[in-house]
Amino acid sequence: MTNATRMWAGFIIPFAIFSLLLLLGGCASGQSVVEKTNKLVTPGHGFTELQLADGRKFHVFVPANYSPSQPAPTIVFLHGLGESGSDGFKNLSVGLGPVISEQADKFGYLTIFPQSTGSWEYGSEDVKDALASIDLTATKYNIDPKRIHLMGLSTGGQGVWTVAATDPNRFASLFAMCGWGFTEAVPNIKRIPTYIVHNSMDPLVFTVNSDTMASKLKEAGADVTYVKYGALGHDCWSRALSDPASFEWLAKQHKP
Repeated sequence: MTNATRMWAGFIIPFAIFSLLLLLGGCASGQSVVEKTNKLVTPGHGFTELQLADGRKFHVFVPANYSPSQPAPTIVFLHGLGESGSDGFKNLSVGLGPVISEQADKFGYLTIFPQSTGSWEYGSEDVKDALASIDLTATKYNIDPKRIHLMGLSTGGQGVWTVAATDPNRFASLFAMCGWGFTEAVPNIKRIPTYIVHNSMDPLVFTVNSDTMASKLKEAGADVTYVKYGALGHDCWSRALSDPASFEWLAKQHKP
């Protein structure tokens, strides 16, 4: 091993371990996200907890401008591995949950936060529950069926592919961040506009996953926007979710 290789390994291995611990530990507690958010909005808005028939808990964010008389654009957000569980809160701690808590009075999307028991494996109960959470939410709130957007990070980024492939007619757009690939989904999802984000030097989920998905989707004729940040680290979502271009793109997507 050369000196340069040793230096690189001495940097990248601790960095990867640190990134994994950050991912598993979360950036904020789900309870604090809910409490902070609900202080900024009026009763009937903010985060509320729902429960599926199988007992699975999940949260829905109801925006401050929500009115039952107006169909609401909706995001379904799929968390990463570190936020798995059954409490219904941990999945709010990384990604879109903290973003909403900082701008709850301005964030305009009704947002559904299903929680998996692990990965979002194709054909799993977790995938079925993610879709069931949309159905249940639609019985409580006026969701716009033409503007349901599926978003996820890390293992939730792969979940974007598996959930969309299970019910491709459901979604107006797909937004996958630093996710594992699932090329088997391409035939089912090729008609859905897709936004992919990844860091070029991701030590946990290698960039080739998004490279391959973007390439296969484009080969199939899909409308794909691929943003690759020249950065080291797994967390590309903080930058993506603070970039106005991300939500400008999202706002343009709707089913015919």
